[in-house]
Amino acid sequence: SIVNFLTKYFLLEVADKPYIGKTTFTENPLSVNATLVNSLISFINTIYFYFLKMAGLFQAKYYYGYNYLEILNTHSVSFIGGLIILLLFLILFIYSIYKKASSITIIISAIFCLSLYALNLILPVAGIIADRYAFMSNLFFCAGIIFLIFRLPLKTTLYNISFIIFSACFIFFFLQSNYRIPAWKNQKSLIDRDAPELSNSYEAMRIAASTYFDEYTKTSDTQTGKYYLEKAIYFANKGIKVYPENDLLYVLLGQLYYKIGNPEAAKSSLKISIKNNPAQANGYEYLGDIYYEESKEDSALFYYSKAFIVNPTSNLLINNISTIYYQKDKTECLDFNLNLLKKDSTLFAPYENLGYYYLAEKDTAKAESYFKQGEKYGLPPVKIRYNN
Repeated sequence: SIVNFLTKYFLLEVADKPYIGKTTFTENPLSVNATLVNSLISFINTIYFYFLKMAGLFQAKYYYGYNYLEILNTHSVSFIGGLIILLLFLILFIYSIYKKASSITIIISAIFCLSLYALNLILPVAGIIADRYAFMSNLFFCAGIIFLIFRLPLKTTLYNISFIIFSACFIFFFLQSNYRIPAWKNQKSLIDRDAPELSNSYEAMRIAASTYFDEYTKTSDTQTGKYYLEKAIYFANKGIKVYPENDLLYVLLGQLYYKIGNPEAAKSSLKISIKNNPAQANGYEYLGDIYYEESKEDSALFYYSKAFIVNPTSNLLINNISTIYYQKDKTECLDFNLNLLKKDSTLFAPYENLGYYYLAEKDTAKAESYFKQGEKYGLPPVKIRYNN
């Protein structure tokens, strides 16, 4: 029957199929457990948050996500509040139909229909809620509030109370907008404003750390660069505290520690990232880079090789491994690249490495041949200088 199918799909099938490639657990915990029951619970909680947001009672932030908002809790204020709000809207909707108040019917229908995508019922939304999603139905929400203000019997002989309430609302939102708009000057200004209050959100901390790292790469001033690195490290550690099982922030933290001159802390962070997720190549690759910079070729080769197992089509890793083989044993370098071409002749890095190998051996004809073959698969043209 249809009921049995829906029960099986929502309670069994969906629960076992995370929204891979769409929304991750750190963005929305519903993504890994989207049963019908959980979707309904999150729907009710989300209604509460959006109602407060549109009413101006929930301060805007650049991101929310995992651990900042509880959407799977049935004993929270947001769940109880969401139930009350949903019930009131339902009563008002039925009343508007009964009284043939088409304006109210249209407003409530529009609010619900335009918000449906963002309410974590159809699918888990990245960030759980988002300020921009509030704009989808905010116009009708405002229209509904204005309609109620001016339709309620609030007139007296001395004052038009409706107009006073409307003016108060206008001033409140005007001041709130003037406080919020400057934060959107650029991404850094937004992070500066919001990040200190988002320490419970893993994704918000990851975004903050990444933003300050980007600012570091843009500046040429040493002191400013150090300040940005320290801020990035601070927020990365905050995010790790929220979600210690992650790998992305540990990889970023490893890079940050190395940039600030603490290679041992960098290695420690990168090794934790590998422990948390052995299937990602970045942790291995950056460890290889650090050990290579320290002239520890064996350790570098070990980690580059580990990364290459995870990402066997990386031309950069092929070049790194080939370079170390060439320094250790030219024969191993030659065999490594030739064997790669036997497995996959579409990778341009082996052609490039073999070209430089034969160029170093003074065999320019072979070198040029390999460079030309590599160009077919994306290798930028290599100009060979011939001695007269």
